[in-house]
Amino acid sequence: MHLLKTLVTGAVAVAALSTPALAIEANSLRLRLVESSSAASIYTIDENSMLVTSTGPGQLAGELEGFCTRNGETLERVDAGGAKMLAVRCGKLFEAESLEGRQVNGKMVFNIKSAAPEPFAFKNPIYPAIDGLTAPPDGRLPGNYSSLDMYQYMYALCKKDGGTPATVITKRSGRSVRLAEVQDAEAFDYIFNSGDSKDPWYMECAGDKRFLVEKNYKYDLYQDNAYIFHSNRGLDGINYVQLEESRVASINPGTMLEEEERAELARFLKTSGLKDFSGAFEDK
Repeated sequence: MHLLKTLVTGAVAVAALSTPALAIEANSLRLRLVESSSAASIYTIDENSMLVTSTGPGQLAGELEGFCTRNGETLERVDAGGAKMLAVRCGKLFEAESLEGRQVNGKMVFNIKSAAPEPFAFKNPIYPAIDGLTAPPDGRLPGNYSSLDMYQYMYALCKKDGGTPATVITKRSGRSVRLAEVQDAEAFDYIFNSGDSKDPWYMECAGDKRFLVEKNYKYDLYQDNAYIFHSNRGLDGINYVQLEESRVASINPGTMLEEEERAELARFLKTSGLKDFSGAFEDK
């Protein structure tokens, strides 16, 4: 965690990126939680989903109920079979549920999905404000910290400068291992559930301030310097199944792979649907 404090200067992060119109809208739950003490941190998954940490469900539920009422809706509990401490729905605005048995930085974790797209938001007491984020120097980044923290830090840095993130993750099926580009929600799902495994992942930021961050393959899961930052570089030169190719990968898995590997990869992609792990953010 110390890297994030030494790379940039600033106080507790409470920030959101949005268009001016969205920034002042009262019906943005994401922007409301940025300002609320009920949310210790906010991790943006995509335009509709976010991960929120809190000390407990009571305070967060109160904030959600207040927001729901102010927008003319009623917060209702969703039958989750008694397995979840919090599972609620606010009309057609949003759904929220606790992720039982999971914690981030010692806090309970909640997944919130909004029906309408929301502006990017970023909140965490260990980070500086998003406007103060700066890129680290090229090379290995010192320290030992989670993939979730590194991914969200770099994702926010990219969004701050108007860039477009693209993420490549490791996919396994038996003895088959492939790198594949995925959409934001699946990328976050992998980082949250499997990002701290030994396998590598990459995030490119395309834009005026182009960069690439990679998580190196680790034999020792607790080794330092597992992340490498490259300015003015993208995913070019890395062999992976591109997002466009992945939609028809069972027919044409890509020209970068050796001929004898293609049939095996095609069978893997066709049967797995390019999603060989069970994530926490699947639509019901």
